[in-house]
Amino acid sequence: MPKPLVSPSQLRLLLIPGEATPPSKPPKGRGGASAGPTLLPLSLPYPSTPDVMVDFFVSGQSIYEINKSCRSVGTCSALLPPELVLSDASLLLATPVDPLLLLLPHLKQHASKSFVPLLDAVAPTQLELQVRRNLQAVSQHPGVLRRLDFTCDIRLLNATKDETEKDTEASCPSAAATASHASAAAAAATAATPAVSAEEGKRRRAAAEEGTLFVRFNLDKTLTFLLQKHAKLAAAIAAQRGISCSSSSSSGNSNLAASPADCSSNALSFSLLSAYLTPPIATALEQRLKKDGILLITRPGGAEKICMQKTGEGSSSAAAAAAAAAAATAATKATNSSKTGTRLKRAAATAASTNTKKTQVKKKAP
Repeated sequence: MPKPLVSPSQLRLLLIPGEATPPSKPPKGRGGASAGPTLLPLSLPYPSTPDVMVDFFVSGQSIYEINKSCRSVGTCSALLPPELVLSDASLLLATPVDPLLLLLPHLKQHASKSFVPLLDAVAPTQLELQVRRNLQAVSQHPGVLRRLDFTCDIRLLNATKDETEKDTEASCPSAAATASHASAAAAAATAATPAVSAEEGKRRRAAAEEGTLFVRFNLDKTLTFLLQKHAKLAAAIAAQRGISCSSSSSSGNSNLAASPADCSSNALSFSLLSAYLTPPIATALEQRLKKDGILLITRPGGAEKICMQKTGEGSSSAAAAAAAAAAATAATKATNSSKTGTRLKRAAATAASTNTKKTQVKKKAP
């Protein structure tokens, strides 16, 4: 028999401190009523596995992911006041989540080949009506609309001529821009891209409601956006560990391997971030991090094998050089010996001719 659901009055949320975390004690309004933010439940597909539905909570402009921590999940301990702990000694942990990550799998699946209206791209028809409405509500979140161009190419149906030309240039870059994309991508990954103004966000929301805001998923923009999040998260992890992080631009060669501590922070950052990504996007991000020398996979004995391989290569080259030197020496000796033999033969021939002449002279004498 399944356990009865916990009533809302028995729920306790531990909100991890953040920029938009609600206060621990909501202020009192008129009449003694609570004037604090209300946590509204929201059922959404999980970003990495869209087939699984997960409960989120909305508080003002922030969206929180709810995770239950209990002994069945793993051994954990915490010193908390009783009002924050459930009756079964478990905790409900609320962590803020970027709403843009919640829409990436749907944008990639439904808006990769052509421009699609935003509300249709983020809400697949195979989902339930309420879930589609929830996804459409998330797509109209200010944090999504103001940063929508971080992951998509945008077209406004009622845009002016200048805006249309600008969108066309952004969507179809020239050959020179494509050639310089590789060098500019690394610099763009380290620099934080600002979001558009609040007025532009409102204009995009009105266009989305009217069905005139079209988007097309852009993997290059998405990877740049994810690289920025990865770098920020890795820096935060290193700061918590007390590791001094230095950017790759400060060193002369950006391809140099990072220290073990930096590698650990980068690996943990990728592990946390990839939990919100579908396998294709996570794989693309991993390949990009490896290509840039940020993410390194250490295998047992890998370094030793590389060193041994390099040593073996050096030994074989030295042996080849020694063999070549020995062959040259032998050739030189053979040449010298042949020259010596030739000289001896000449000397012997000269001596023989001299003896022959002496013998002839003796015979002629009386």
